[in-house]
Amino acid sequence: MTTQREPTTDDDRLDAPDRVKTVEWRNEKGRLHRVGGPAKILYRVGDDIPYREMWYKNGRLHRVGGPAKIQYNQDGSYQEVWYTNGLPYREDGPTVIDYSADGNVVFEWWSNSNGQPHREDRPAAIEYSPDGTVEREDWYKNGKLH
Repeated sequence: MTTQREPTTDDDRLDAPDRVKTVEWRNEKGRLHRVGGPAKILYRVGDDIPYREMWYKNGRLHRVGGPAKIQYNQDGSYQEVWYTNGLPYREDGPTVIDYSADGNVVFEWWSNSNGQPHREDRPAAIEYSPDGTVEREDWYKNGKLH
């Protein structure tokens, strides 16, 4: 069995219009875009704390120097996903990092510039136990499990 904890997709049930308030910034062409902050922020109705922040550049998920998508969960855990020009990718570290409510890393996932699971000479997906020890490692090269 392989680890399939790739970037989280939007949960349609949670994002239903009657349950979420969305704030967006768009450029003159109508594309999601903002310099210096997230272009799309989602809030649960009745809550002023964002549960998802997304940075866009000209309609594509993209951020330099930080994750382009941050998902905050009600239990205090959260996930960071780095994107470059619309693809999940980070040159100098894991593309996806899941944190527990106490801030410990519980999962890391690396990808290549095409957004496929990939890492040279090390595991591309790592799950950690609550005490920080490695619980599982999966090795990928260009999207293929090795």
